[in-house]
Amino acid sequence: MTREEEKQGEQNQGVSEHSRFKSLVDPFRLIVFPIKVLREITHSQGPLSVLPGFLLVIVLQIVTQASIIWLRASKIFLDSGGQSVSLIGSDLFGTSLLSSVLQNSLGFILSWITYASILFLVARFFSQKKDFPMNSFLVIFGYVFSVLVIYGVITALLVSFLPEIHFEASVWYSGAPEDLVIINDVYNAVWGSSLAFQAMDYLGLVFMFWVVGLGALLVNVSHEIKLMTAIVLSFTAYFASLLMTAFLSALL
Repeated sequence: MTREEEKQGEQNQGVSEHSRFKSLVDPFRLIVFPIKVLREITHSQGPLSVLPGFLLVIVLQIVTQASIIWLRASKIFLDSGGQSVSLIGSDLFGTSLLSSVLQNSLGFILSWITYASILFLVARFFSQKKDFPMNSFLVIFGYVFSVLVIYGVITALLVSFLPEIHFEASVWYSGAPEDLVIINDVYNAVWGSSLAFQAMDYLGLVFMFWVVGLGALLVNVSHEIKLMTAIVLSFTAYFASLLMTAFLSALL
């Protein structure tokens, strides 16, 4: 191998490493410079070039959800025989944490697939541009969910400010309908009135509009649809995906 070939190989390797690093950063650049980043990644070399960034979003989403569940459990105490034990210290917490993380992860993936697929199909119907590939759209749409990672971080912070909440261990573990009512009443009385809990409700709406808005920008860039039309399509696809996700979740 000649010196020139070695130099060319080193340059190609450097470009490849830079592309992988850029792919990992792009989901979060998207939050700050949405139009610029969407234009860059929609003209990339295919879904594989943006796949690392999407996989990072999935991993961070799982981590933030696990953190929220852990912090929430750290605020719950079970009283029995004059002693209080954190829910984290219970024998069933490890199994419960794994189950909740898996359930949230499946819900996240299902939401991504349904929302992105419906949006792509309606965008294809209303657009004159028919050549944008669906697999690229699905992966790029995963970048939109990077805002949910930010949502998860802020939610975890708010959960850390929730007051401690106590339940009788016998009530917590019974599973009886009347005891479930008691648990719900205690939640509403202790957490429902807190500012942190109320802020989470409004926060969810803010990030819902943010996700829908980024979805509209993606349609605007990838399918060359007017922005106002793209916003209507994104909202329509979002609510249609909620119905479909609820239906599919009921079957699983």
